Amino acid sequence: MSKFRDRNGKLLVEELFSDTAKNPSGALYRLEQDSPGDLPVLRELYVEAADPTETKFAKKYFNSFAHWKRILEAPFMVERIADWRQELDLNLVSNALEAIKEEAEGNTSKSFEANKLILSMAWRNGVGRGQNDGSDAAREAKRGRPSNEQIAKKAHEIAMERTKINDDARRILGNEFFDDVKFN
Repeated sequence: MSKFRDRNGKLLVEELFSDTAKNPSGALYRLEQDSPGDLPVLRELYVEAADPTETKFAKKYFNSFAHWKRILEAPFMVERIADWRQELDLNLVSNALEAIKEEAEGNTSKSFEANKLILSMAWRNGVGRGQNDGSDAAREAKRGRPSNEQIAKKAHEIAMERTKINDDARRILGNEFFDDVKFN
């Protein structure tokens, strides 16, 4: 029998953690450092794994990625994993910046590019997982093609503006003028 399944073959979730298990003696991990016991702390294992895809982490510490997804859906994990992911993302950015700083200290074409990156402070615009500073300007700067809804709205605005212009022209020039000329 697998240590990740119960007697009926069902994947364990709460029972894997001493913090949430009804019978903590069978748990494999603690969720946080301040949890009692001497089991490995999953938060530390997660951050140390430095695996933003979480696939290698899931295969190493759980039955499979599907099992890890089940654990992530558990109410006790929702807030925790958001914090853990943020910590992991910040650690990855910090490590990358450290490598860039080391490269910037050299005297090569790569060091020039590294210094440009450091000066641009591009990492401040967001750290992984779609985060940014939340400003409209940041969103506008990163956006791509307008959505169909935005295109339709703009087309409607243009059509309304043309209608206003045509109405003004009719009022000023008279309807007779429009019998001979079409405005598009």
